[in-house]
Amino acid sequence: MKLIGTIKEENLTIETIKKERISVRGIILKEDKILLTYSQMFHDYTTPGGGVESGEVLEETLKREIKEEVGGFIKSATAIGYIDEYRTFIDDFRPHAGSVFHQRNYYYLVEIDYFENTHRNKDEIHYGMEARWVYPDEAINQNNSEIERRSKGEVHLVHPYTTLKRENTILKYIKEHLL
Repeated sequence: MKLIGTIKEENLTIETIKKERISVRGIILKEDKILLTYSQMFHDYTTPGGGVESGEVLEETLKREIKEEVGGFIKSATAIGYIDEYRTFIDDFRPHAGSVFHQRNYYYLVEIDYFENTHRNKDEIHYGMEARWVYPDEAINQNNSEIERRSKGEVHLVHPYTTLKRENTILKYIKEHLL
C-alpha cells in the first residue's frame, strides 16, 4: 500500500515510541457523499474504523469495525493506502511528555452489501457516535473548527487534534482521487 501522508504533532521528536497501533478505516461513498462517524461529544467527523486486535488481519478488523460503527456488511474492499500519525502518548487523558504514540491507519474503499443496526462499544455510545452521510467539505470545515478550538486549549479531555488532521488528509485525498 502507498503512503498517503504523515501527520506529526508540532514540536514532537520521533525518538522514543512508547506505543504503536495499527488501525483500519473504511471509505464508503455514495454519489458525492461519504459515510462518516460523527461524535456529538467531540463535534468531529472520522472515517469508520479502529484498531487491529490480536490475531486479526486487516480485512477482518475492517469488517468488524464497519459493522460496529455504521452497521454495514462489506461486499468488497480495495486497499487505497495508509497515513502515519505521530503524537504525544496519552494514557487516561494524561499526556506523557517525551513519549510518542505512532498509529498507522490503513484505508480501504468499501462497497457495502447491506446495512443493519450498529453494534457500538461503550466508548462509542458515550461519545455519541452516529453514522452520517456528508459532503467531504462539510466534514473538513467542521474538523477545522475543532482543530482551532483544540489548539487554543478551549476543549479538554478530548483526543488530540492530530486525529482530525489525519481525517482531513484522507478527506482531501478522497475529493481529489475518488469522487
